[in-house]
Amino acid sequence: MIDLSKLNRKLKSSPWNPMECTNSSCIETARIFVLGTGRSGTSLAAGLFRRQPIFMGDNLLKSSEANPHGYFEDREVNAINEALIAPLVPTHQGAHSGDYCQDIPGDSQRWLARLPLSKSITTNEAISARITSLYNRGNSCFKDPRFCYTLNAWRNLLGEQQGINARFLCVFRHPAVVAESLFKEMRTAQYLRSLAISVDQIYAYWSLCYQHILQKHSQHGRWLYVSHESMFTDEGLSRIEKFCGLNVDRSLPDKRLYRSRAINHVDHSCLEVYERLQKLENE
Repeated sequence: MIDLSKLNRKLKSSPWNPMECTNSSCIETARIFVLGTGRSGTSLAAGLFRRQPIFMGDNLLKSSEANPHGYFEDREVNAINEALIAPLVPTHQGAHSGDYCQDIPGDSQRWLARLPLSKSITTNEAISARITSLYNRGNSCFKDPRFCYTLNAWRNLLGEQQGINARFLCVFRHPAVVAESLFKEMRTAQYLRSLAISVDQIYAYWSLCYQHILQKHSQHGRWLYVSHESMFTDEGLSRIEKFCGLNVDRSLPDKRLYRSRAINHVDHSCLEVYERLQKLENE
């Protein structure tokens, strides 16, 4: 298990120069984690590494109308994170027989869970063994919106050197655009049709995901904040390459897939978090 305080001391004493890192051989046992809310651009960010010889999973989600190039998201990673989140989410059935809480995510929907900051993820021996099994596959890039909540359960199983080498990409997009895109996803994706959540609940989900990242995860390790828009620019792609030490697939970003437009109502508390993410990206 990695000692996060010791890791931070090592990172400070040995500053990392991204300009020295230009290919996969530069990083020993590379670990890349891509996280952010659903519909924020995490699939695009993970897909940038699709040409690299790194493990993303044995059973990736299939492409869809929402993500025609693919999700670059593994079912086993999803299943592990679902199992970690499930104990913290109320049961789908309400207090009265036959009363179902349609705004509470059920199986396979927990990437949309709204976990308060007071909630902490705990793991067990069986789940830890499944995570370790994935780590044993070598260099990896794992992507899942659920990492916003579960990242520490994964990071705690990294060895010291792997913890130093790990890169965390926090991908974000304007909350109003994410809200519109999520509503479309819930209308078209069969597995989400049982879920009914409001605009305010989507904003709460968006805000909680990034508050977990900012308050619980980002104090440790190497982080890069990546806006959705920046991945359509040469400068933004170069930043990712330098940070991860890997060449990205510049043919993947497709501006024709820029389809969602912001809806009118914007939650002001979300905007404060969004502005903080923008500031971190520009630092």
